[in-house]
Amino acid sequence: MSPPDPLNALTSNRDRFLALLDEIDPRAWGRAPEGGGWSVAEIADHITVVERKSGRLLSGPFLEQQAVSPGEETSGKEEVIRVRMADPTPRPAPDIVQPCGKWLTPAELGNAFAEARNATIALGRARGAELSIRVAPHPAFGPLTGTQWLFFLAEHCERHCRQMERILGM
Repeated sequence: MSPPDPLNALTSNRDRFLALLDEIDPRAWGRAPEGGGWSVAEIADHITVVERKSGRLLSGPFLEQQAVSPGEETSGKEEVIRVRMADPTPRPAPDIVQPCGKWLTPAELGNAFAEARNATIALGRARGAELSIRVAPHPAFGPLTGTQWLFFLAEHCERHCRQMERILGM
């Protein structure tokens, strides 16, 4: 099965995530799930932190690297990403992408996320071919091409949207 177009996936789950934020009852925003774990606010915060940091990586130093021919180290990574992101098992996030608590409301967070995701989509449209011949390490998946990073961002957002829906009983 070939991966979906990452730009279409980024667009559709941007809209899904923002719709989820619009539907959240303010009383449920900071409530942690029974049994522990991150609240919906913390999950949404984490999604936004990952999007912003990944976007900065892809638009800056990543594009300055020497072009490479993606090889064995990147081959088949989309399926690895898809399988891991579909697994609902909680995993600790690296310190660099822990929730930061910067955004106090779903609206504030949604605006920050939309700005970052729109920039990611614009970068993908403008530099798509160039992203496919550059590679940067991901903390969980190892070397990824820029196109695979876009795929990761889409799958990561989907994973956490499903978590939010479970917590909210949707």
